[in-house]
Amino acid sequence: MTRDQTADWIDSLEPNRFSETTLMSIAKNINSSWTQAGYLAGKVRKTRIYSSPTVGSVVYGLFLNYIDGRRGLQLVQEGYVKLLDCTPQDAIEKARQAAQRGWIVLKHVEGALEVGFPRFLSSQEMSQLNEQN
Repeated sequence: MTRDQTADWIDSLEPNRFSETTLMSIAKNINSSWTQAGYLAGKVRKTRIYSSPTVGSVVYGLFLNYIDGRRGLQLVQEGYVKLLDCTPQDAIEKARQAAQRGWIVLKHVEGALEVGFPRFLSSQEMSQLNEQN
């Protein structure tokens, strides 16, 4: 992924919105940010790489998904967990590890998933969130 490719991608989203100089600057900053975040590697030509999320980052993604209203398998298939380059199976395994550490409560039986966050939210807060969704 070169800077030109990133600039072309941005321009395709918002045609003729930015000057060529601005497009190149935005593309340079995006490629740099994605490299620092671990999603791209290389100096001139950037190559997409996949990260290995930690147990903590998966728990944080699960929590954000929960706050966002996702429940069940949506917790590991969508939103913030998906941004982590984490397959649903990997996310469930990381969640199991987190549950063993006492960070979350996990109930997983084929096709069904329930995650609780008693160390993050009180039972009253969890009830309020469940009522809203």
